[in-house]
Amino acid sequence: MFSIFRIFRIVPESRYLRLTTDPLTQFWTRAAFDRRVAQKYRYVWFFDINNLGATNNEQGHAAGDMLIAAAAEELRQYFRRKRDYMTRWGGDELIVCSDRATIPPLKYCSVGRAELFEDLDRAIEEADAEMYKDKEAKKSRHNTGSGIRNLAAI
Repeated sequence: MFSIFRIFRIVPESRYLRLTTDPLTQFWTRAAFDRRVAQKYRYVWFFDINNLGATNNEQGHAAGDMLIAAAAEELRQYFRRKRDYMTRWGGDELIVCSDRATIPPLKYCSVGRAELFEDLDRAIEEADAEMYKDKEAKKSRHNTGSGIRNLAAI
């Protein structure tokens, strides 16, 4: 396994950033997620971007990309500290490791949070489970169709 310093010697910095940084969110990629860094935080936040699949299907992937970028920007408003560790985990999933305990309701994401004690994988699973509870609660509150916004206004 390569250390980050060894990678910098082998791969030019611009190429390294392309390999480790998601172009839509400017968050770390899942492949670049450093478990040792993540372990230093108190909380793991798990976010799922609401209606991304339906947006892609009904308005196109460019609109879906706009939704991903808008969700990332929304998270940046609350996780502003340089120390906050933001990762694009999957297509519509984002993880933030932070010492921040609360955030206000989000416009674009369902959210779950778990305290991080020793087991990072377990904390991610717990935050993911909490996120699904939030997603279901939002669906039951807003059960008025697909809920897709016109993303041209973003």
